Amino acid sequence: MKRLIVNKYGGPEVLELENFNNLKIQESKVRIKVKCIGVNFADSLIIKGRYQERPRLPFSPGLELSGEITEVGKTVTNFRVGDRVIGIAKYGTYTEEIIMPAENVYKIPNEMDLATAASFPVAYGT
Repeated sequence: MKRLIVNKYGGPEVLELENFNNLKIQESKVRIKVKCIGVNFADSLIIKGRYQERPRLPFSPGLELSGEITEVGKTVTNFRVGDRVIGIAKYGTYTEEIIMPAENVYKIPNEMDLATAASFPVAYGT
């Protein structure tokens, strides 16, 4: 798997592509194959170290995504493999695959394309 990471604060030029191993899923989480991500003003502040929360280095930026569930934890009952979803996170959505708490994930209607869906969580929340 691949993801973008930040090893030092700065502009978009500090983003680096990194390979990472598939992580084991926990019982209350879901694994999502990321199809699209939102790119927000907050993301630009986060990678510069100018956001109200400053993540410890290294980290993968990204607040929102859309994709497809590929695995569900044992205690997750409201999602199934193949569900099309959006997710919102503090960081980490600039990746090919992510494991997220099920409570941060929402199903999307079939009529909504994945690119539109990926930009929905932050815009709706603000």
